[in-house]
Amino acid sequence: MKNLLILVAFSLFIISCNKLTDKNIRGNWEIERYYYNNADSTANFPSYFAFNENGESVYFEDYGNSLGILNFNYSLDEKNQTLTFLNFYGDTSGFVPVTFNIEKNNKRMTLTYTSGNFSLVYELKQVILDY
Repeated sequence: MKNLLILVAFSLFIISCNKLTDKNIRGNWEIERYYYNNADSTANFPSYFAFNENGESVYFEDYGNSLGILNFNYSLDEKNQTLTFLNFYGDTSGFVPVTFNIEKNNKRMTLTYTSGNFSLVYELKQVILDY
């Protein structure tokens, strides 16, 4: 019976590691690969998403001698495992929110958006966890 309880507890722990929550999204996520309409469009310089508390986020690119920074807001739907970028391009008056489906595996996450013939895919690796 004790072994069964340990197995159940371990299984629940593994499952929870693969589900994105408000707590485990926070931190810096390096963009390992980026696909635009199925074409690899990964930048040749480090790029990151930083998801902070209260739905605030920053996208930044490290050019070596300078940073490109874009602030935006996000909304996480834990039940449906979707992540919505609310104003990713900075213009809330004309921007249509983009909702990504999420696949999470420990410290890796894939965000996928598809609409008709248009698709975006980000493959991310968590590099800093914000507690």
